[in-house]
Amino acid sequence: MITSFPSDAAQLTHGHHDWRKSSGLDAAFAPGLLSAADLLIELWPNPNSRPSLRWLREQTARRILPHIKIGHKVFFNPIKVRQALEKNFSVHCY
Repeated sequence: MITSFPSDAAQLTHGHHDWRKSSGLDAAFAPGLLSAADLLIELWPNPNSRPSLRWLREQTARRILPHIKIGHKVFFNPIKVRQALEKNFSVHCY
C-alpha cells in the first residue's frame, strides 16, 4: 500500500528514463499506444495532408516505423513514430 506520493515529476522519474526530456514534449502530454488510424490523426491533424492507412501499414511492414504487436493487433507510440519519421524521411539541406 502506498502511503505517500511524490510531490513532483523529478521524484517520479528519479533513476528512470524520462521520455519528456528526450522527446522535447511538455509534461502535460503523456504518450499512449495508438491504433494505426488514431496514429494518423494524431500525427497529421489536417486530413488534407494525412497519408493513407495503406501507406502507414506499408511502412510498418517494411519495419521503418516502430510498432508493438500484441497477438494480431498492432499499436504505435506516437513519440517513437515521429522520431522514426524524422530520421528516415527528413531532407537535410547543406
